[in-house]
This record gives sequence, structure tokens and C-alpha cells, in this order.
Amino acid sequence: MRAIGNFKLKLSLDTRYNSKLEENKGKYPVKLYLKSIITNKNKYINSDIYCSVKVFTALFPEYAKPEWKSHKTFFETQTTVANKNIDLKDSINNFLLRYTEAINPKMEYIEEVISNVGFVKGTYSLKDWYNNKTKEIKNEQTRNQYLYSYYSFTSFYNDITVEELTHRIKNDLKFRELELFNITASFLEDYEEYMLDKNSSYPTIFAYVKCLRAVLNCAKESESCYYNQRAYPFKKGGYTIKESEQSNNKYLKEEDKEKLFNYEPETNSEQLAIDMWKFSYYSGGVNLIDITEMQPKQIEDSYWWYYRSKTKRKSLQKKQEVPLKDIMKEIIERHKGSKKYVFNFLERTTTRNLNSLINKTLKKIAIKIDIDKDLCYQMARHTVITGLIRKGVSFEQLIEITGHTKVKTLRNYIKSLDIEQKKESIYNLL
Repeated sequence: MRAIGNFKLKLSLDTRYNSKLEENKGKYPVKLYLKSIITNKNKYINSDIYCSVKVFTALFPEYAKPEWKSHKTFFETQTTVANKNIDLKDSINNFLLRYTEAINPKMEYIEEVISNVGFVKGTYSLKDWYNNKTKEIKNEQTRNQYLYSYYSFTSFYNDITVEELTHRIKNDLKFRELELFNITASFLEDYEEYMLDKNSSYPTIFAYVKCLRAVLNCAKESESCYYNQRAYPFKKGGYTIKESEQSNNKYLKEEDKEKLFNYEPETNSEQLAIDMWKFSYYSGGVNLIDITEMQPKQIEDSYWWYYRSKTKRKSLQKKQEVPLKDIMKEIIERHKGSKKYVFNFLERTTTRNLNSLINKTLKKIAIKIDIDKDLCYQMARHTVITGLIRKGVSFEQLIEITGHTKVKTLRNYIKSLDIEQKKESIYNLL
């Protein structure tokens, strides 16, 4: 690795990514790895140049991985391969020169280098496209909105909090970077539910997703990377940005709920999805994370208790006690954990991945039994609350049963009722 001024740099061949273009088949993107000595921040910059492992190793043996040079014919063919690719080597050296000339001892941040030489091109890194977009924005508040959006999606992707992600970035610790092709309609649906479980409002989700859509639009319109309408999650029939809570307070009608409860699962995934939906429903609509993290000490003879994950860090916590029905005991036995947790889910996956599996399976079941095709885990909570509202249960009782702390949130459920049921519910609640 070469040191220039306050930076260290080296050429790298990113063998993780195969080009989808026929002309680049068997080739990988050449990138510049740049690291600030002062801030310890690092960055991969795409050259928009592709070459094979064999050619890269012959042209730049000092940057090649040891195993690439271990092939018995390497030293015999190196000179021949290098001579055939002199123009390619010149192109890569010119790319490298642009950045080495841009670096000087006065620069302290990698971001300054990127700004000095222009936008990052030919990249599939979501972070790079966020950076490109924010360079066009003059308003500081808007730029910060894009930053919050990036942090929110990346923390979700890594299944960590924004605070933990910030800590990792500041201390140069590892985390998974999002790529353009990671953003699918299914990813965004899971993200929406994840944010709602954190008690985030729809205006917040809408703002973050709107920033993401603007970033993806830039990538889609650019000719520097292979990202098109087919991969775009906001296309017709894809993910729809929701601006209000009302659009997501869907519940299962009584006849649909009976169909779901009477359905005989045909696979282990179906059994798991239905079990979790039922357990949530009979627990008053408990969030999935409160189920996956349930510990043996939380189970008494006739009930189980928990603190809502949304309020764990708040000074005022309320212990929720839920009667244990026989069917809930059967579900526990069917998915029994070995040691720390009551259920065995966290022994093999994360809550976020489990939630995604459950939702995908529920949608398949919904098609099979001809019920609401938008069936998802969160609908169990909506179905519970809507059913209680129909019966005229007071807001105070609803708060007691569901653990909700905001009357305003509960009032939104009335908006999702049928017109006649709405009139009856409002009358009962007066």
C-alpha cells in the first residue's frame, strides 16, 4: 500500500462482483482503495474499468493477492500478458494518477478528495450514490435528511441500531454496505414494518423512502452502472410509498381469520408463519421481537409477561401480562429453544430475517385460501385492536391490553373500519 500525504492507497480488483455486460464477462471492476491516515476513514472508488484476475495480476503484481500469483504458469506468462494489455495498464494508471494528484498534505478527509475529482461513477454502492446526490443539494437541512435516510436503511440491513452503526463508522469497525440491488420491494416492505415496530411515524418513513427513491432514480438514469427499471423497486406493481398510517392499518375480517386458523400447514415454513401469527394474536398483538427474545423466566403457570420492545428504553415501563392459552403452550413446545430463549429462532437467524420469512409465507398462504393478499405478521395486531374496538372496548382498556401508550395511535384504527362498523364503534366509544 502506497502512502501519499495523509493517505494510503492501493489498486484492488473487486472479485465479489461479476459484470452483467457480455463484453465484460469473466472480468471484475478495478477500484482504488483510499484510506485517510488522520481520520482512519476509508473508501473504495470505482474506475469504471474491468479486467480479469489473470490480466490484473500480470499488470500489477504488487497489488495482486498471493494466491493469484501462486499459479505455476504465472511467471511464465506474466510478461506476455502484460505486453498484450499495455493500453489497459495506461488507462488504469491514468485513473490512479487523477487521484494521487488530487491528494495533498492539507486534505484531512476522504470526502474532500472525492469532491475534488467529481462524482463517483460506475459504482453499485448505495453510499456512493447517496454521496453523489447530496453534492447536488445546497440546503443543509435537506442534505442531513439524506444522511439520516442512509443511516436508517443501513442500520436496518445490518440489524443494528442507528447508534451502533454510528459507533462502527466512527471507529472504523466492520458493517455490511448496502448495494443498489439489495433494495427490492420485499426489502422495503420489511423495512416499513421494522420502522413501525420501532414506533416510527409514517411521515418519517415516507421522508426516508422518498430520499432513497431520489437516489435510485439517479442511478437508474446514469449510464455509468448497469441498473435499470427491472431492478427498480418503485416500478409499477412494486413498492408504494405510504404517506399516512391509515393505509397500513389493515386487519383480517372475521371470516378470513377463521380460514387462516382452520388452514392445515403443508410445510414447516407455513407451520411457523401461522404459529407466530396466532401467538401474536392471542397475546394482544405482541411484536415479533418480544416473542423471539422471550426468556423462560417470563413464563408463569397461567400467563407470560413482557415489556414492549418499543418502550424498553423509556423511563416509564409497563409490564404486560398475557394469559397462556393451551394453543400458545402447544406453539411454544413446537418451537422450543434450548437455553436462553423460550423459542429456538435466534439460534439460527435474526428477528428481521424471521419476520421476512413469515411475511413471505403468509402471503403465499393467503393466495391458497383466498383471503386478503396483503396478509402479514403485523396484521395480527391490527386484527386484535380492530376487533376490540368493534366490541366497544374503551381506549383505557385497549392501552391495558395492547400496551399502546398513545391514544392518538389507537384512534387511527377506527379509520380502517367499514363505514357501518365505524359508526357503531364510535357510538360505543362515546
